[in-house]
Amino acid sequence: MASFMFNISKGLVGDWAADSFKVRLYQTSVMVEATEQDAATVAGLTAAFIECTATGYTAGGYALASKTRAQDTGNNRIDHNAAQLTISGLGNGTNNTLYGALIVIPVGGAGTDIPVAALDFDTPVTTDSNDIIIKFNNANPGTLFRGA
Repeated sequence: MASFMFNISKGLVGDWAADSFKVRLYQTSVMVEATEQDAATVAGLTAAFIECTATGYTAGGYALASKTRAQDTGNNRIDHNAAQLTISGLGNGTNNTLYGALIVIPVGGAGTDIPVAALDFDTPVTTDSNDIIIKFNNANPGTLFRGA
C-alpha cells in the first residue's frame, strides 16, 4: 500500500493550522489508493477499515499538533506538516499489528469522519506496551501529505 490523499479532502482542507484533524491507527493490511481515494467518509471505505483496538488506544484517534503548511511553487503543491505524534504504552493486554494511519477531519462520529490521507507504515508495527511514534517524513515537523 502507498500513502495517498483522498479526493474529498482536496477541497476541504481549509485552515490546516486552526481546524481539527486526527490520526487514527488501523489494522487493515490493504488500503489501495485506486479503490479508496473516492471515499467520502470512513464508513465509505471499501476495504474493511479496522481501527486499532489495542489496550490504551483512544478510539477515534489522536489530535494533530503544531500544524503548518508551506507552498511549494517549484512543484505546484502545498506541503502540510504536523509535529511527531507519540502514543505511549500501547498494547500490554490486547495487542494489534498496525499497518498505517488515517488522517481524518472529525465530524461527529467514527463512521462519519472525513478521510484526508492514508499513511502507510513501511513495516507493520505490533503493539507491545512500548510507545508508537509517528514521524511525518522522518522529520519533526515533516511533510504529512501534499495537496496538488
